[in-house]
Amino acid sequence: MRIAGGVIMLIVGLWSVVGGSCSIGCGAVGGVATEGAAKFSSEMMKAAQKAGAKVDAKAAADAAAAFEEGSNLGSGFRIAGIVILIGGILCVVAGILFLVNKGKTFAFAAAGIGILGEIIFFALVVFNVPGVLKLALLAFSGFAATKIGEPSGPPS
Repeated sequence: MRIAGGVIMLIVGLWSVVGGSCSIGCGAVGGVATEGAAKFSSEMMKAAQKAGAKVDAKAAADAAAAFEEGSNLGSGFRIAGIVILIGGILCVVAGILFLVNKGKTFAFAAAGIGILGEIIFFALVVFNVPGVLKLALLAFSGFAATKIGEPSGPPS
């Protein structure tokens, strides 16, 4: 069970490193795009007012609220991505330690930080099925970490 937990921890760790990096990148791009769209919208409203067109105050307020929500989503992606990336790096190291039968406490911590990263992603961004799968795999790896340090092989 220790070897299976180590292999699963390595797979989930690599998955989290890629996913966390993508979340950080998407959050940064989303934040920049939202800021650019907000500035563009503001400038267009100023130009319309200069040209003498009537600007609907409710539509302007709705647009500002939408841009604020988009900016918050980008921040959520970045925060969750950072925690998932850190958890992924720790899971890769823990997976290697699983295979050499060392680092029981480190394995528990890595699985815990990985689970925390997924919960933060659920809270700040969106609840998703792959995240639930990662939670289950990390929980199994955490359980398998209880076998670290025990002699391997058949009893003699």
